[in-house]
Amino acid sequence: MGAIKNNDFLMAVSMYCKGIDVVDISCGGINCEYADGDEDHECESYFSKGQCDSCGSTLAGDRSKGFMNWKDETETWNSIEVELCVDCVAWHANGEVPENW
Repeated sequence: MGAIKNNDFLMAVSMYCKGIDVVDISCGGINCEYADGDEDHECESYFSKGQCDSCGSTLAGDRSKGFMNWKDETETWNSIEVELCVDCVAWHANGEVPENW
């Protein structure tokens, strides 16, 4: 049963991240609007009922800010800010597939 759920997770990420070259899970470091000049600032996760922008999960839970980056047809990098669930943070950071999804 676990392998099927893992496959579902990978298929969901593949669908939601289609066309995305890089998912950056950092919240922006010193460029983060909440850093207040602190160079060692790390954004914390927060509770949200919003959908994960990487896998589409609608289960409420911890979310982290991130960025999806892609090159357009002119090879120019584009970026949008996204909300990522805990499972997607682990996947994009370390390639860890959740055991139960």
